[in-house]
Amino acid sequence: MKKGTLLIIPLIGTIVEHSKEPIMWVKGVFHALRSITTDGIYSIIVVNNSSFNSQQVGYITESLVKESIQIEAIINTIDELKSDEIDTRLTLSLIPSQGIFCYEGFNNWEAILLKISTNPSLPQRIATLDRKTKETSIEMSVNLDGSGKSSIETGLPFFNHMLDQIAKHGRLDISLTCNGDIEVDEHHSVEDVAIVFGSAIYKGLGDKKGIRRYGEATIPMDDVTSTVAIDFSNRPYFVWNVEFSRDVVGTFPTEMVYHFFKSFSDEARCNLHMSVTNGNTHHQVEALFKAFARAIREAIFRYPGINDLPSTKGAL
Repeated sequence: MKKGTLLIIPLIGTIVEHSKEPIMWVKGVFHALRSITTDGIYSIIVVNNSSFNSQQVGYITESLVKESIQIEAIINTIDELKSDEIDTRLTLSLIPSQGIFCYEGFNNWEAILLKISTNPSLPQRIATLDRKTKETSIEMSVNLDGSGKSSIETGLPFFNHMLDQIAKHGRLDISLTCNGDIEVDEHHSVEDVAIVFGSAIYKGLGDKKGIRRYGEATIPMDDVTSTVAIDFSNRPYFVWNVEFSRDVVGTFPTEMVYHFFKSFSDEARCNLHMSVTNGNTHHQVEALFKAFARAIREAIFRYPGINDLPSTKGAL
């Protein structure tokens, strides 16, 4: 196995699950591909065995780059590649009609890493919490190394939608059920979900060794732009530069947005700065949640092969 050997993998089934929208990433693919490319043993070629158009393929490529994954190219056939460049040790079969090598275990990245990487898969960071009070009953599971899947029910449709944004754009797997006294008002459910979510992130990060620690994202949404910066410093501090033009979005009070993020910052013990420009209130709220999600994704990233604590103090 020489340095720079080409590892040829099909797009569908190994990187994304299917050719349908929305794009669903195969579990563990980001960490695995980062580890493989960091090793420097393989150069990755992706064969487009999908019906995706150029815009969709471009989105996938951009997403891989944002996750610090370097691929040589996405191609439609491997006919032009030299046979001595291809590592066939793991080849099960070649499908000539599609020009795709199929490798054992490529629907199980944890297993394949043990075979082809000198940096085996780190254990996934999963936190499961229950919290019951006289006002709410919450069960929540968060996988920090997920692919953006969510199953969320709080009894508050707009809140569900915003939490889905965190899962999708943060690439967290979130399972959440909250039974709260929403007949009284939304306050207890929103606050307690934030408490549990912040606690789950804090628990999932563990000793924080090898993570980026800092994350920042600026995103536009039509007429507004939101910027979020986060530091999992173990020192909670919250800065809120936001003014909403309406008191509700649908039936959801906008004052609960501040309360959600403030409670999260307290429980995740993070420094969180949030701002959004003036404009449509729905767009403001959604942009805040999306930027928040992308900042988290950046901050919790683990550098393959690095186990240092990201602090000169030696403690977080």
